[in-house]
Amino acid sequence: MLFEPSSDLRVRLIGDYTKRDEKCCGATYVSNSVNPYIGNLNNPANPLQQPGANPGRTNDSGNNIVNVLTALGQNPALLNAGWSRELSVSPGRSYGGRTEDYGGSMQIDWSFGDTTLTSITGYERYQVSSGGDSDYTPLEIARNHSEARSTQWSQELRLASNGASRFKWIAGLYYFKEDIKSDTASATLPDGSVPALPGDTAPNAFSRTRYDHSAESGAAFVNLGYDITDRFNLTVGGRFTRETKTLDFRRVSSPNAAATAWSSYPRWWDSYTGTFGGTGTFSGVLERTWDNFTYDVTPSWTVAPGHLLYFKFAHGVKSGGFNTAAQLPVALQVVEPEKLDAFEIGYKSSWFGGALTFNATAFHYQYDNVQINVVGPNPGAVGGVTTSYLQNAEEAHVNGAEFELTIVPHTLGETVMADYRAGRQVNLEVDLLARYLERLLLGDKAAEPKASGLTEGFLAENGYL
Repeated sequence: MLFEPSSDLRVRLIGDYTKRDEKCCGATYVSNSVNPYIGNLNNPANPLQQPGANPGRTNDSGNNIVNVLTALGQNPALLNAGWSRELSVSPGRSYGGRTEDYGGSMQIDWSFGDTTLTSITGYERYQVSSGGDSDYTPLEIARNHSEARSTQWSQELRLASNGASRFKWIAGLYYFKEDIKSDTASATLPDGSVPALPGDTAPNAFSRTRYDHSAESGAAFVNLGYDITDRFNLTVGGRFTRETKTLDFRRVSSPNAAATAWSSYPRWWDSYTGTFGGTGTFSGVLERTWDNFTYDVTPSWTVAPGHLLYFKFAHGVKSGGFNTAAQLPVALQVVEPEKLDAFEIGYKSSWFGGALTFNATAFHYQYDNVQINVVGPNPGAVGGVTTSYLQNAEEAHVNGAEFELTIVPHTLGETVMADYRAGRQVNLEVDLLARYLERLLLGDKAAEPKASGLTEGFLAENGYL
């Protein structure tokens, strides 16, 4: 909703609500008999070692995950579902989940003189509950259930120039607060307690991870742009951010199969009556504050109307955090902020009155403390199945180029389609659109020399106008 109490004051309110009942997500295994380009990626590893152990050969050693699953009783034939995308899951289990989120924002713009003051307030709440089959097999190897909810709100205040001066600027403050509560459980239930194919060798097990996570940050930012001449512009920006994150982490796990017990298998995740212990039971409280300064510099040159050359250097930071997927004490660690230096040079152009645009960009990205998601077998996980967690790598870089070509035809009214006839020479966008529509709607008749052409009357008669 938009309110305009006066010509200098605007208030915009936005609300959103979403509720979803869905089934997501599973995985299928594909062997090199279906896709030869994956090499030995999904073949059993023999001996057990990391992929690529033999230099020069892709995924030479195979997939240790396949070894884990077959050792726990999985039928090897089910590890190659081909392109049918049929998922192997334990009977009675699903990927069902329910998600609900809602929120809103209010933006107030107040203009006075050649300056505009803007306030943006936002709130969002998210809640999810889901279950799944962790091993993607019809055996009772591992299952999971998770519930989580989060709330966040933000406030931005900024001042910006709105005049026709060569000098343009934006300055402001930003605040953000988020709270997350998460409760996740995994288990291997006793054989015969739930529907499943027989044959697994996974011992009975249970684990539950609960944590409270909060993040609070504040920032001050400024962006300055100056038209040195009618063709040369220089834009610089900077932002200082202070962010504090806190994690209260608790994990409990059964020490062995004999210690497990449940009072209700249908609600196994909150009916565990066995004992806890072993290395999988631990807790910890982590807190970290980071200060970061990010900035960018962009000179640009308008070579001719509709043709722009530019260079951009930007230093950015991806927020740090904690490894909330930890299943052993050693994995409960801090993930440091990821830093990026980005170099970009490009050309932007517009042709035929904006009907055609062509852009080209070359770039180099240099990452330090890059955050990567590690996936692999974890002896601390229920059933020994795979786990994923974040950690920092020392550095990474990306080199690349991007080309973009866009054709935007005018609307039917602007192109005066009633006057178009096949073969008539008109401007580029009209010709491209007309030829496409004639072929689409008239078929082979469009190629006849005496075809009447695509007229406005024809479009109206056939329901296209």
